[in-house]
Amino acid sequence: MIKFENFSFAYKDSKKNALNNLNLEIADGDFVGIIGRSGAGKTTFSYAINGIIPHYYKGEYFGKVLVNDKDVFDTDPCNLALEVGSVFQDIESQITNSIVEDEILFGLENFGFRRNEIFNRTAWALKKCGIENLREREITSLSGGQKQKVAIAAILALKPKIIVFDEPTGELDPEASKNIFEVLKELNEENEITIIVIEQKTKLLKNYAKRILEITDGKIEEIKK
Repeated sequence: MIKFENFSFAYKDSKKNALNNLNLEIADGDFVGIIGRSGAGKTTFSYAINGIIPHYYKGEYFGKVLVNDKDVFDTDPCNLALEVGSVFQDIESQITNSIVEDEILFGLENFGFRRNEIFNRTAWALKKCGIENLREREITSLSGGQKQKVAIAAILALKPKIIVFDEPTGELDPEASKNIFEVLKELNEENEITIIVIEQKTKLLKNYAKRILEITDGKIEEIKK
């Protein structure tokens, strides 16, 4: 469960709130699409869930954001990462290794999982994303869609119950975009992972998300599909 309680946030040195008095609940196993114009507050919304604010981007805030009854602002970001996975818009900045397998191993090793568990989770994540054949490939040789799936697999290996995506298909053609959303649908329906997707391709989003929320000037409302 994700819960916003009278939450507002303004970045340091900003005279305007990025988010204004949000009250919202996202249930376990939901698939939520987030839409809105550039600068409306969509990315800030995702940062409030995964702890990037206030732990990395400072500012003034009021209210609370709770993830599984934990106050995000009082929770260590490393601990939160095991509950909330994030796939960012700039996929190149998220990938830190040169080989696909190493990218998926990276997070598991950092969190101290045992060798057998690392092997099992890596194999599972590769299979779930349909990229078993890419295991030993250099990431620079992959297409945009393949890199997206590698990033998803790396997060999925940690087995968070919530994954937040910031425009995951921004650089992809229609067919590759649909393939990514099919992966998200499977994760949501078969693994009961809560999916939150910020996306500009509204028509595509409406085909997959259970709920659509629109952010306008830092305020949020649910719209009919």
